[in-house]
Amino acid sequence: MASSQHSDDIEKASVEKGRTEHRDRVRPISVALTPEQYERLFLEPGGKAPPVSKLSKQFGNPTPLAIMVFTLCLAPTACILLGWAGADPTSMVTMLAPFYFQGGIGLIVSSILEWILGNTFSYVVFMLFGGFWLAFGAINDPSIGIGASYAASGGAASPAFNSALMWYFAFFAVIAVILFVASLRTNVVFAFIFLTLIVILVLFSASYGRMTVGDVNGAVKLSKAAGGVCLATSAAGFYLTIVLIFGCVEMPFHLPVGDLSGVAFVKKKTA
Repeated sequence: MASSQHSDDIEKASVEKGRTEHRDRVRPISVALTPEQYERLFLEPGGKAPPVSKLSKQFGNPTPLAIMVFTLCLAPTACILLGWAGADPTSMVTMLAPFYFQGGIGLIVSSILEWILGNTFSYVVFMLFGGFWLAFGAINDPSIGIGASYAASGGAASPAFNSALMWYFAFFAVIAVILFVASLRTNVVFAFIFLTLIVILVLFSASYGRMTVGDVNGAVKLSKAAGGVCLATSAAGFYLTIVLIFGCVEMPFHLPVGDLSGVAFVKKKTA
């Protein structure tokens, strides 16, 4: 009788040990990122410490998606502005679906996820540019007919139409300057994207400004110049996409991005 009880105790102990070992094997491992790793993967200024909320451990990193869809919209737009392979301004109509469903929705969804994770800077940037692609698509959408509403004064060539866009891009450039200064606490590649975006927005504003005075040739030259800078921005976007994707799958090497979080004039002050 005692021997049977002893055998039962040994069997129960063995089962319990097996359960414990199984739990140890399947228990999720939470790897703490260093501030530098977090800045690299989430593009948060200054190597901000990772959020400690429960949600941040349940969601993936939305940053690569945002950079990817932004670049996928910008690169073909650059080629259209440059007039490559027979493209002209009417080619923008073909890009409406990417503007809406990739640049717009993709960036806004990424922005919401960044907000959930507590990444304020990324949230603001992605929401802003998600709205930009939606607005840019609406401006070029014939079914909405924004340009057509100026038919009595020349349609898309109307000074009133072009003046409004001139001011829109001008003030968007001011916002881009603010974002560029903030991006100086991230890395060189991300900061370069904002720097070139400032140039693009200024060129767009100047192009629409030339249209208000009827200088079509001047406007075309400025828009082509904007297209050339868009290509440089797109190249940086593709490179940053590669860096982020490779980082997410933990490639055994790291491509340089030019970390700026430790630069003296932009690094966070310590107590």
